Amino acid sequence: MKKIELSPDNKAVALRATKDIRFAASYLEDLIKRNDLLEDMQGIMPCNIEHYVVDLFKAIGHSSETEKKIKERHAAIKKANMRIHELEKQMGEQGDIDIVPHILADLSDKIRSFWKKDGFGHVSEIHFTNYGHCNIKFSGMLFPDHQMIGSETPESDKISSAKWIQNLKDRGFKLVKESEQSRREEYVIDNDHNRVLIIDLITKRFPSVTVMGFENHVRYRSKNIFTISDIKVFIRILADI
Repeated sequence: MKKIELSPDNKAVALRATKDIRFAASYLEDLIKRNDLLEDMQGIMPCNIEHYVVDLFKAIGHSSETEKKIKERHAAIKKANMRIHELEKQMGEQGDIDIVPHILADLSDKIRSFWKKDGFGHVSEIHFTNYGHCNIKFSGMLFPDHQMIGSETPESDKISSAKWIQNLKDRGFKLVKESEQSRREEYVIDNDHNRVLIIDLITKRFPSVTVMGFENHVRYRSKNIFTISDIKVFIRILADI
């Protein structure tokens, strides 16, 4: 019988899926044994396992009626959720206060998407004030592997991560490794040059923003090199987001 040769990406996804299935099934088993299975978990856990099974089937190239039915059901759920979102939007236009959380969640997603694409990958904090402003703490640490979480191409993404770091350097950012043994640069040096680039990046995206300050951490004490840990900003007009 012929052996199946999986690509590095498909192999990584398949192994990840089998691990997720084992963990989810074991956790569900423990809940059942302890009689701790709550109503919300009754639906969430099996749904999670189904997702992992679909990922596994896809990775190993197996097509089944089970996968087809799962996809059809989730497509129906997605369609229903889109309809709910549309109704909530209509209610919001009529002044319904329940739409506010959805608006804030959408604004938060846009902020995070910006920092993942053009910044350093992770947003530490987002707070909306009572007066319609927004306080944000952008992480100054580098998170090149953020796109690998749940990815279907984890091995290829390792190459993309290296390109992501190189892109920052090409744009002029001065980076430093945690140690001489480190595989790649992991931190942004805290100096006037990098601060100017960061302020320019953020203000171009959010015109009403004020960069309130930088937090740093000593990386090489012997060389007196500090790296940026966080950037605190204040957005005055939410429409800028």
